[in-house]
Amino acid sequence: MKKIKIAYSDYDVISVKHEVEDLEAFAKFLVNKVPTLENAKYYVTAMATDMKTEWGVEGYGEDMFWAPRTRPAGSRKCEESALFIHMKGKWHVTEDGCDWDPVADYYDLREVA
Repeated sequence: MKKIKIAYSDYDVISVKHEVEDLEAFAKFLVNKVPTLENAKYYVTAMATDMKTEWGVEGYGEDMFWAPRTRPAGSRKCEESALFIHMKGKWHVTEDGCDWDPVADYYDLREVA
């Protein structure tokens, strides 16, 4: 299982931790079954055991971005292998905490979107 975080951006960024087996299959699920902001709000809050309000998109990706750049090495950790967020009308993903790509382009799902 891969640890991820999933969020939506309305006024605040609301996120939850999640685990999936296959990132690409999960991306397809998001694009096809959770396409709108309202769907994203419902999906994220349905898993609300550890819901967190983030400090914007930058705050959401902060641990992932800084973990490999901190000194001494290992002083900051990020358990997640990917972060997903519904913003600007569609799902986006990052694996570095900085560069946010549309999910459909990142996983080349254009034919199913």
